[in-house]
Amino acid sequence: MASQPTTPLRALTGLNLVRLDDKRMEAGEKSPAVGPTIRSEALWQHEPALMFVVRRPGCVLCREQALALAARRQLIEEEYGVKMHAVVLEELGAMEFQKNFWKGPLYLDTDKGFFKATNGGHISKVSSWNILRPTVLFHGRRATLSGVKGNFIGEGRILGGVFVVRPGDQGVAYEYFEKFFGDHAPMDDMLPICQSLVQG
Repeated sequence: MASQPTTPLRALTGLNLVRLDDKRMEAGEKSPAVGPTIRSEALWQHEPALMFVVRRPGCVLCREQALALAARRQLIEEEYGVKMHAVVLEELGAMEFQKNFWKGPLYLDTDKGFFKATNGGHISKVSSWNILRPTVLFHGRRATLSGVKGNFIGEGRILGGVFVVRPGDQGVAYEYFEKFFGDHAPMDDMLPICQSLVQG
Protein backbone atom coordinates (compact mmCIF):
# COMPACT_ATOMS: atom_id res chain seq x y z
CA MET A 1 0.00 0.00 0.00
CA ALA A 2 1.31 3.46 -0.91
CA SER A 3 2.38 5.70 1.97
CA GLN A 4 1.18 9.26 2.35
CA PRO A 5 3.18 11.68 0.15
CA THR A 6 5.37 14.16 1.98
CA THR A 7 6.45 16.42 -0.90
CA PRO A 8 4.89 19.89 -0.57
CA LEU A 9 3.35 21.19 -3.78
CA ARG A 10 5.58 24.27 -3.62
CA ALA A 11 8.58 22.00 -4.33
CA LEU A 12 7.12 21.20 -7.74
CA THR A 13 5.78 24.62 -8.73
CA GLY A 14 7.50 27.48 -10.51
CA LEU A 15 9.91 25.15 -12.33
CA ASN A 16 10.98 25.96 -15.88
CA LEU A 17 10.22 23.20 -18.38
CA VAL A 18 10.99 23.07 -22.10
CA ARG A 19 9.01 20.67 -24.28
CA LEU A 20 11.23 18.26 -26.20
CA ASP A 21 8.90 15.96 -28.08
CA ASP A 22 8.15 15.59 -31.77
CA LYS A 23 5.52 18.33 -31.89
CA ARG A 24 8.22 20.94 -31.40
CA MET A 25 10.59 19.28 -33.84
CA GLU A 26 7.88 19.06 -36.50
CA ALA A 27 7.45 22.82 -36.17
CA GLY A 28 10.92 23.20 -37.65
CA GLU A 29 12.96 23.88 -34.52
CA LYS A 30 16.43 22.44 -35.00
CA SER A 31 17.24 22.26 -31.30
CA PRO A 32 14.46 20.95 -29.04
CA ALA A 33 15.67 23.10 -26.13
CA VAL A 34 15.36 26.41 -27.99
CA GLY A 35 12.17 28.32 -27.39
CA PRO A 36 9.81 29.47 -24.65
CA THR A 37 9.51 27.60 -21.39
CA ILE A 38 6.39 26.77 -19.44
CA ARG A 39 5.91 26.75 -15.70
CA SER A 40 5.47 23.32 -14.18
CA GLU A 41 2.17 24.10 -12.48
CA ALA A 42 0.55 24.64 -15.89
CA LEU A 43 0.63 20.86 -16.35
CA TRP A 44 -1.84 20.26 -13.53
CA GLN A 45 -3.71 23.53 -13.54
CA HIS A 46 -6.97 21.99 -14.81
CA GLU A 47 -6.43 18.23 -14.55
CA PRO A 48 -4.37 15.81 -12.45
CA ALA A 49 -0.94 14.93 -13.78
CA LEU A 50 1.43 11.99 -13.56
CA MET A 51 5.01 13.23 -13.65
CA PHE A 52 7.58 10.58 -14.61
CA VAL A 53 11.02 11.85 -13.52
CA VAL A 54 13.41 10.01 -15.86
CA ARG A 55 16.87 9.27 -14.51
CA ARG A 56 18.49 8.80 -17.95
CA PRO A 57 16.72 8.52 -21.33
CA GLY A 58 19.21 5.95 -22.64
CA CYS A 59 18.95 3.66 -19.62
CA VAL A 60 17.41 0.28 -20.43
CA LEU A 61 15.57 0.28 -17.09
CA CYS A 62 14.17 3.79 -17.59
CA ARG A 63 13.06 2.79 -21.07
CA GLU A 64 11.41 -0.32 -19.66
CA GLN A 65 9.47 1.79 -17.17
CA ALA A 66 8.49 4.23 -19.93
CA LEU A 67 7.08 1.37 -22.00
CA ALA A 68 5.14 0.04 -19.01
CA LEU A 69 3.57 3.44 -18.37
CA ALA A 70 2.93 4.10 -22.07
CA ALA A 71 1.11 0.76 -22.33
CA ARG A 72 -1.32 2.06 -19.69
CA ARG A 73 -1.74 5.53 -21.19
CA GLN A 74 -5.30 4.90 -22.37
CA LEU A 75 -6.31 3.68 -18.92
CA ILE A 76 -4.56 6.47 -17.01
CA GLU A 77 -5.43 9.35 -19.33
CA GLU A 78 -8.78 8.45 -20.86
CA GLU A 79 -10.41 6.45 -18.07
CA TYR A 80 -8.83 8.07 -15.02
CA GLY A 81 -8.36 11.53 -16.51
CA VAL A 82 -4.73 11.87 -15.38
CA LYS A 83 -2.45 13.45 -17.99
CA MET A 84 0.97 11.79 -18.27
CA HIS A 85 4.18 13.82 -18.63
CA ALA A 86 7.88 12.93 -18.39
CA VAL A 87 10.82 15.15 -17.45
CA VAL A 88 14.52 14.66 -18.15
CA LEU A 89 17.57 16.54 -16.92
CA GLU A 90 19.44 16.61 -20.24
CA GLU A 91 18.65 16.54 -23.96
CA LEU A 92 21.06 13.68 -24.71
CA GLY A 93 18.98 10.74 -25.95
CA ALA A 94 15.70 12.47 -25.14
CA MET A 95 14.21 12.40 -28.65
CA GLU A 96 14.86 8.67 -29.11
CA PHE A 97 13.35 8.05 -25.67
CA GLN A 98 10.24 10.05 -26.55
CA LYS A 99 9.74 8.55 -29.97
CA ASN A 100 10.39 4.88 -29.23
CA PHE A 101 9.51 4.40 -25.56
CA TRP A 102 7.55 7.17 -23.86
CA LYS A 103 5.49 8.39 -26.85
CA GLY A 104 4.02 11.32 -24.93
CA PRO A 105 4.83 14.83 -23.70
CA LEU A 106 8.48 15.13 -22.64
CA TYR A 107 10.11 18.13 -20.96
CA LEU A 108 13.61 19.28 -20.11
CA ASP A 109 13.71 20.20 -16.42
CA THR A 110 16.13 23.12 -16.66
CA ASP A 111 15.99 23.73 -12.90
CA LYS A 112 16.37 20.03 -12.03
CA GLY A 113 13.54 20.83 -9.64
CA PHE A 114 11.70 17.53 -10.00
CA PHE A 115 14.93 15.64 -9.41
CA LYS A 116 15.62 17.71 -6.29
CA ALA A 117 12.09 17.06 -5.05
CA THR A 118 12.75 13.31 -5.00
CA ASN A 119 15.34 13.91 -2.29
CA GLY A 120 13.96 16.64 -0.04
CA GLY A 121 15.18 19.53 -2.18
CA HIS A 122 18.63 18.19 -3.03
CA ILE A 123 19.98 16.17 -5.95
CA SER A 124 20.26 12.47 -5.05
CA LYS A 125 23.30 11.10 -6.88
CA VAL A 126 24.35 7.50 -6.35
CA SER A 127 27.62 5.75 -7.13
CA SER A 128 28.08 4.18 -10.55
CA TRP A 129 28.84 0.98 -8.64
CA ASN A 130 25.09 0.82 -7.98
CA ILE A 131 24.78 -0.92 -11.33
CA LEU A 132 26.50 -4.00 -9.82
CA ARG A 133 23.82 -4.56 -7.18
CA PRO A 134 22.23 -8.01 -7.67
CA THR A 135 18.76 -6.43 -7.85
CA VAL A 136 19.88 -4.00 -10.54
CA LEU A 137 21.58 -6.77 -12.55
CA PHE A 138 18.42 -8.89 -12.31
CA HIS A 139 16.17 -6.07 -13.51
CA GLY A 140 18.61 -5.15 -16.28
CA ARG A 141 18.74 -8.72 -17.54
CA ARG A 142 14.94 -8.95 -17.47
CA ALA A 143 14.58 -5.74 -19.48
CA THR A 144 17.21 -6.83 -22.01
CA LEU A 145 15.63 -10.26 -22.48
CA SER A 146 12.28 -8.56 -23.12
CA GLY A 147 13.88 -6.79 -26.10
CA VAL A 148 14.48 -3.34 -24.61
CA LYS A 149 17.81 -1.86 -25.77
CA GLY A 150 19.72 0.91 -24.02
CA ASN A 151 23.07 2.63 -23.76
CA PHE A 152 25.37 4.19 -21.17
CA ILE A 153 25.44 7.71 -22.62
CA GLY A 154 24.64 10.65 -20.37
CA GLU A 155 24.29 11.40 -16.67
CA GLY A 156 22.78 8.35 -15.02
CA ARG A 157 23.54 8.76 -11.33
CA ILE A 158 20.83 11.30 -10.45
CA LEU A 159 17.82 9.33 -9.28
CA GLY A 160 14.27 9.99 -10.44
CA GLY A 161 10.80 8.78 -9.55
CA VAL A 162 7.10 9.46 -10.06
CA PHE A 163 4.68 12.09 -8.78
CA VAL A 164 0.92 12.14 -9.20
CA VAL A 165 -0.36 15.68 -8.64
CA ARG A 166 -3.96 16.70 -8.02
CA PRO A 167 -5.38 19.54 -10.12
CA GLY A 168 -4.83 23.16 -9.16
CA ASP A 169 -3.38 23.70 -5.71
CA GLN A 170 -4.71 20.47 -4.16
CA GLY A 171 -1.26 18.97 -3.67
CA VAL A 172 0.62 15.73 -4.31
CA ALA A 173 -1.49 12.57 -4.27
CA TYR A 174 1.32 10.03 -4.78
CA GLU A 175 5.10 9.95 -4.85
CA TYR A 176 7.71 7.27 -5.42
CA PHE A 177 11.44 7.90 -5.36
CA GLU A 178 14.09 5.65 -6.88
CA LYS A 179 16.41 4.13 -4.29
CA PHE A 180 18.55 2.28 -6.84
CA PHE A 181 18.71 1.86 -10.62
CA GLY A 182 15.55 0.22 -11.92
CA ASP A 183 13.51 0.86 -8.78
CA HIS A 184 10.14 1.45 -10.45
CA ALA A 185 6.98 2.81 -8.87
CA PRO A 186 4.68 -0.18 -8.22
CA MET A 187 1.69 -0.10 -10.56
CA ASP A 188 -0.47 -1.74 -7.89
CA ASP A 189 0.07 1.31 -5.69
CA MET A 190 0.03 4.03 -8.32
CA LEU A 191 -2.97 3.06 -10.45
CA PRO A 192 -5.54 3.06 -7.61
CA ILE A 193 -4.36 6.57 -6.67
CA CYS A 194 -4.87 7.74 -10.26
CA GLN A 195 -8.31 6.11 -10.33
CA SER A 196 -9.32 7.73 -7.05
CA LEU A 197 -8.68 11.20 -8.47
CA VAL A 198 -11.37 10.92 -11.10
CA GLN A 199 -13.75 9.38 -8.58
CA GLY A 200 -13.01 12.17 -6.11
